[in-house]
Amino acid sequence: MEQQKKYDFFLCYGRRDLDLVRPWAATLAHYGFSCFMDMTRLQSGDEFITTIMDSIEQSRALLYFASPNANSSSWAQRELEYAHTKGLK
Repeated sequence: MEQQKKYDFFLCYGRRDLDLVRPWAATLAHYGFSCFMDMTRLQSGDEFITTIMDSIEQSRALLYFASPNANSSSWAQRELEYAHTKGLK
């Protein structure tokens, strides 16, 4: 049995695509899905890398917003790789 997760989705995207990702996050929230999106969930004083990695582990799935921006973002690629090592689909 899978342990209870804090988030339904971890949203992985290139920062330049923020305006494209926000409507998706709002729609998912409207339908009752809990999402981790760095721009809305990170708090001042959070240890960035630890918070990101913990949030990936606490997500049922990762949504990768594929784009040239995401594909060239070292952070998005790290998140995607880490999620893969943790078995996220």
